[in-house]
Amino acid sequence: MTGPAASSSAGAQAVRAVLVGLRDLLLRFLLPIAGVGLVLWGAEEVLLAFGVHGDLAKMLRYGVLPIYGLMVFRLLGRKGGG
Repeated sequence: MTGPAASSSAGAQAVRAVLVGLRDLLLRFLLPIAGVGLVLWGAEEVLLAFGVHGDLAKMLRYGVLPIYGLMVFRLLGRKGGG
């Protein structure tokens, strides 16, 4: 197929590929990191509610940063469809 119909179809496929890539980025990378972040924030708030000093609660945040790193390497290291 040639002409405007072919370029329109190719454009639609390109847009679809970009949208699928963004969806995969959201589901495999951003949502898990946001979930871990919310859990850590909640844990820090619980520690503060029980009177744990703010600096000790912040240590929780920095101590768990390697988990973020592991998630990034694991999720970006995946090949194919999961």
